[in-house]
Amino acid sequence: MASNMTTLEAMMIDAKICNARARRAWGKTKFRDMGAKALVGRPKTTPPRPMTPRSRLINKLLKQGMESIAIAELLEASPSAVGGMIQRWGLPRD
Repeated sequence: MASNMTTLEAMMIDAKICNARARRAWGKTKFRDMGAKALVGRPKTTPPRPMTPRSRLINKLLKQGMESIAIAELLEASPSAVGGMIQRWGLPRD
């Protein structure tokens, strides 16, 4: 430690060095390394469930380029309900 440096300045320099070392050692983790479930196993081979008439309509509108909010207004449903159907049925499908 240099004689013209205060103890606080020396501690700040040491903290920067230690933080850089910790970032290099711990900062390169991926999301699944932090406890998320990894995608493993065989892919699903079962065919998807048949769609309901309402989900078929939403699928058709999505293929035409409509947004989920516009679809919700058209069907007089909440945007969260339409978003839930999109997620549940895996829309848009072919």
